[in-house]
Amino acid sequence: MADKKVKALSIVLGMLFLTILAIQSYYFQQSKKAAKEKEVINALMKIVSMEIQWKKRHPYYANLSELGSARTAYISPDLSKGVKYGYGFSVTVSREGNNFFLTAIPVRGKGPSFYIDEDGVLCVSVKDTHIPVKCHYNKSCPLGYSGYK
Repeated sequence: MADKKVKALSIVLGMLFLTILAIQSYYFQQSKKAAKEKEVINALMKIVSMEIQWKKRHPYYANLSELGSARTAYISPDLSKGVKYGYGFSVTVSREGNNFFLTAIPVRGKGPSFYIDEDGVLCVSVKDTHIPVKCHYNKSCPLGYSGYK
């Protein structure tokens, strides 16, 4: 009789341990995802800031390559290549060079896509899917994106 109680208690404790482990794993993955998103957002803000600095010295906004290869680089060489933190970064400058938008899209797997422009409007895709942005949105978010909170 005592053996059955010990076995039952062992099974209950084992199930409790596995449940706690699963919950801990879920929250660990969520915190990793949040930290990665913060890195991506910081990179977006850095690029926007450097675009504004660039525009003060030039009559147009720059692409990532120009920002990274200037005599005094505005951004790091790895970011100027367009891939960092598992995201692909892309700057689209208008023909006139007077506005731009920047996107960050996951290279592999799922994750939110981001959009920001020279006005500093930061948007995130509504779903964890890549939603292409084809044009500049003046102080608003593209279709499929919402303001980042």
